[in-house]
Amino acid sequence: KWDFVPVLENKLADYIMPDVTWTGGITELKKISALCEAYYIPVSPHDAAGPINVVAGAQVMMTVPNFYKLETSEWDLSKYDHLIDKPLDVSNGNLKLTSKPGLGVEMNRDYLQAHEIELG
Repeated sequence: KWDFVPVLENKLADYIMPDVTWTGGITELKKISALCEAYYIPVSPHDAAGPINVVAGAQVMMTVPNFYKLETSEWDLSKYDHLIDKPLDVSNGNLKLTSKPGLGVEMNRDYLQAHEIELG
């Protein structure tokens, strides 16, 4: 999170796009968002890692007053359907989160095991 301080102090960005995976997880994304809020900078979590990354960023943004937009690699998230237990609920450009515990989505373990790549 501290790498964002010079960017924020020097007003070098109109918004910040941290990735929940690369910044250290859900708690760190929340801390970065709070830091950005202190500088009146909106947050738009970055997605480049799949459905869990998208949903984790969305869940955090539900608690962030300076949330801007949920960035995804494509507008059509159906490409993730085979990876998770239920398709993401996206309509009219909005991702609707479930009330299920945790992130509200489970990986499709059968698909992952069937497509496992063996190394070495």
